[in-house]
Amino acid sequence: GLPCAKREERDERRGVIVRSYGPLARAVDSLARLRSPAGIRRGDEELPVDFNLADLFEQAADHFGPRECLVANGVRRTYAQMEERANRLAHHLARHGIGAGDHVGIYAQNCVEWVETLWAVFKIRGVWVNINYRYVEDELRYLVANADLKALVFARLYAPRVAAVRDAMPDLVHAIVIDDGSGEPLTGIDAIDFEAAMAASYTCTLYYNGAAAGSGDTFAWFPVTLVEATGNQSLTQSAI
Repeated sequence: GLPCAKREERDERRGVIVRSYGPLARAVDSLARLRSPAGIRRGDEELPVDFNLADLFEQAADHFGPRECLVANGVRRTYAQMEERANRLAHHLARHGIGAGDHVGIYAQNCVEWVETLWAVFKIRGVWVNINYRYVEDELRYLVANADLKALVFARLYAPRVAAVRDAMPDLVHAIVIDDGSGEPLTGIDAIDFEAAMAASYTCTLYYNGAAAGSGDTFAWFPVTLVEATGNQSLTQSAI
C-alpha cells in the first residue's frame, strides 16, 4: 500500500543522498532530520530525541492522511483512518491495564484489524507476538505458555483453539475477538468484539465555571473538570 513516489535529494547537513519510496519512508527522513547522532541542540544544550515506530506512522498520517494506506480482503483504510482506529484501540488496551513491555498476541490471518492492532501495540510500547494461524493445538499451547501474553487479539474462527489453550495463559487479562463471519462459539473465553472495543473510545468532556473577573463587564471562564481522555487522541508513548 505505500505509493512509490521516488524522491532523491541531497541533505547538505548530513552530506548524503536521501532516497525515499513512499509516505512512510519520507516520514522517516523527516524525523531523522530532527536529530543529530546524539540528539538535537538548544543553544549549547544537547537534547536526546527518541521515537518509536508509532511516531513514524503518525508523521505519515499527518502528511498523507487522505491517501490509501492499506487494502485487505476488499477493506480499505487511509492513513488517517488507520491512525484514528489504532489510537482508539491503544486507548482501549491502556484502559484495561496493557502498557509498556506487556505482550499482546495477534492470532489471525491477514486483515486490516491485524495491522490496526500492530500500530496500537506500538503506541502503548507493548510487545506484539505474531501467532501462526496454522499451528495445531500442541504448538499453540507451547507458544502461548512461553509468550507470557497479557492480551490477545484473535479471529473468531480460532476461538475453539483459544478456548482449548486458555489454561496455558495465566497472565491473560484481556481478549479481543475479530468477527470474521465464522460464527464460532466463544465458550470459555471472555472476549470483547473488536469493533465494540473501537466504539468504546472515550470522550473528553471539559466543564467550565463562569465567574466575574474584576469590575465592569469582564467575565472569565475557568475549566474545572476534565473527564477521561479522548479515544482519538494520540497515545504514542516514546521511549524514555
